[in-house]
Amino acid sequence: MKVIFLDIDGVLNGFAEYTAPAIPSHEWDPSVMQRCGIALEMHWDNVKRMNKFINETGATVVLSTSWRKGDDLWWESLLQTFEHAGFLRSAIIGKTPNMHSSRGDEIQAYLDQHPEVTNFVIFDDINEMYNLLDNFVQTNYQLGVQDADIEKAREILKIPRGAA
Repeated sequence: MKVIFLDIDGVLNGFAEYTAPAIPSHEWDPSVMQRCGIALEMHWDNVKRMNKFINETGATVVLSTSWRKGDDLWWESLLQTFEHAGFLRSAIIGKTPNMHSSRGDEIQAYLDQHPEVTNFVIFDDINEMYNLLDNFVQTNYQLGVQDADIEKAREILKIPRGAA
């Protein structure tokens, strides 16, 4: 099983003013925002880029972002936000454990608990991966995931360009 460990901030969104247009917050489901106060913006181009990569590789997604931390209501609201943003919600199979540790340690704990994961790639803008660097794609926090990042991830997953 191929898995993408996915951060949000600095991967599906970016912080530079010249990044791709964000999904306007007024288009989000207001009930989600009222219940949990989610103020998450994802950029269309980054979401489309990641969706295409997921479709081409057949990989599933495990959220490793700090946005995954919260109760069940928060988790469901986060998944609804992903869906509303056009992200392939069906690809999300879970989240890394919340160990109050480095993200790399939390990803390693997930891998230890899921031996069915045979290949994986990590998208994050912060390097806390330590022994997982061979599977790590560090994105530019100002732009989020770019085509060059996707190409590096293809190499990590050993997926030839244009192959499904």
